[in-house]
Amino acid sequence: MLSLSIEQSLLACCLVLVVGRLLTNKVGVLSRYSIPDPIVGGLLFAIVAFFITDWSGFQLALDTSIKPTLLLLFFSCIGLTANLKLLVAGGGRVLPRFCWRWCHS
Repeated sequence: MLSLSIEQSLLACCLVLVVGRLLTNKVGVLSRYSIPDPIVGGLLFAIVAFFITDWSGFQLALDTSIKPTLLLLFFSCIGLTANLKLLVAGGGRVLPRFCWRWCHS
C-alpha cells in the first residue's frame, strides 16, 4: 500500500491538473466542448487508479485532511464571482432560487 502525505497528495493533484490541461489541449473534442482540465485529469486518474487496484490489488491512500479547507476556498471563490447582472441574465428561474438560498443560509 502506498500512502501519500498532505504535500505529496497536493503534488499529485497538481500533476493531475497539468495532465488534464495537456490532454484538453491535445484532444480536439475536449477543447471544443470546453471540458474542464480538472475533470479530464481527475477522470483519467480515477480510471488508472481503479485498474491498478483491481488488477494488482495495490492500494493507494491519499491524505484528504485538507479537503474541507480546499472545498471552502473553492466555493468561496465561486460565490465571489456571482453578481446581480449575471443572475438577472440567467432569467426568472435563477434569481429567485439564488436569493432564496442566500437569505436562508
